Amino acid sequence: MRAGCCQECGHALHLNSFPRKGRGTPLEWAEHFNRRLSFDCAVCSKRHTPASVRVLDRRVYVGFAVVLSCAVRTGLTGFRVKALKQWIEAPRRTLERRCTWWSEIFAQSVFFKTARGGFEPGTIADATLPGSLLLSFEGADLTERLRGLLRFLAPFRCATLTHPPARFRGPDPH
Repeated sequence: MRAGCCQECGHALHLNSFPRKGRGTPLEWAEHFNRRLSFDCAVCSKRHTPASVRVLDRRVYVGFAVVLSCAVRTGLTGFRVKALKQWIEAPRRTLERRCTWWSEIFAQSVFFKTARGGFEPGTIADATLPGSLLLSFEGADLTERLRGLLRFLAPFRCATLTHPPARFRGPDPH
């Protein structure tokens, strides 16, 4: 998008990032998550905001915190809840709600049902999402796998994952 032009009038885009309060980061990382990358048209001022892996859609917690907090939920012990609450500063109900979203809403979405066919059969279980999905991505370590999962989710707004993007829908019938 940086090298692109305005979708409305075709003129140049200029960087115009705006403040974003991404929750779920350790204090020492906060400065890296406090701006949302965005561009404005030089002529018509239309805002163009690219997909992001920092914060998943309109959720306030940063993407990696949402994924990791739910990936470790298997056996969400009091110790894990306490550690997560300290790290991402989220109440237990928020953590439970995020985990429910993965296992019930995301798992039943048209996007995931379609995209799931691209993974090795039997490796992803709805009950262990996003952990089993995270492990399905290749990478030398957790950081690389997490990056792969977030990139997988980036083009899709998590609140609207009911329709797969065009590249997962198959050929256009028209």
